Amino acid sequence: MKRLLLVGLLATLVASTGCTTIATQAYYGATGASARYFEVQSLGGPGSLDRYQGVQVDPFDPALMLGAIPADVVSAVPPNVVAQLTKMKVFTAVGMKVSAKPTLIIRGRFMDYDPGSSMVRAVYGSDPTLTAQIYLIDAETNQTVGVAMVTGIIKSVVRANPTEMASGVSKAIKGLLMAHMTRKPPKDED
Repeated sequence: MKRLLLVGLLATLVASTGCTTIATQAYYGATGASARYFEVQSLGGPGSLDRYQGVQVDPFDPALMLGAIPADVVSAVPPNVVAQLTKMKVFTAVGMKVSAKPTLIIRGRFMDYDPGSSMVRAVYGSDPTLTAQIYLIDAETNQTVGVAMVTGIIKSVVRANPTEMASGVSKAIKGLLMAHMTRKPPKDED
């Protein structure tokens, strides 16, 4: 938290002197990858995913991109999704294989990848992006619960790496699931 406040103060100082590029980069360096999602097939309203106790994250399929996505980016996505969903603290189990029932399976296939360009992108704006189409599947019935496009965008020059790209995609998935859950994490007892 102190780091974020310090970066915010620095960004404000730099912006007030007229150097907005530096301020913008400082902000995105502190906050990490941005995320967005779009529901292609609706998952339902708030609470529509509350019944699921477990989430299983399958490896994402890179085949449509014909080898354009580096292997380290592809392999970084599932564990990053598991980590983000675990932080939600609303599921009994999250992982590559789970036994908690009922289980929601997340399957994805990469649809778009833009590695961005050099440091010039900070000024001219060619942000690295990674997009996947994900399917949320009820493990018991093998029926698709919903379909969404999830995108991670790296706006920081210094944080452009495979883990950060995976982080953006996983933040988008977390945001999507949160939008369809009313169940809250248990309160920490003091």
